[in-house]
Amino acid sequence: MGAALRKQVYKKTNGRCAFCNMKLTLNKLNRGSENQRMTIDHIIPKSKGGESILDNYQPLCTRCNQCKGSLLEDEMEVKTWMIKLKQK
Repeated sequence: MGAALRKQVYKKTNGRCAFCNMKLTLNKLNRGSENQRMTIDHIIPKSKGGESILDNYQPLCTRCNQCKGSLLEDEMEVKTWMIKLKQK
């Protein structure tokens, strides 16, 4: 993915993770924590028919992207709810 497209994805959420709202770094040579590095997620995963287009991209921090995996957003909400339930 080119630098111009990465910047467009970054600007979609003002440089914040679309899930947890963490401030992200656009630069791959991140000087902050590993988790602050922006990863680009397919909102609808490619494995579920999602396209590689700007409208289907969202910026996520490393942790949120790893947690989401190839889930759809509503599946992610259920997974998060189940994790919170187990922690109680």
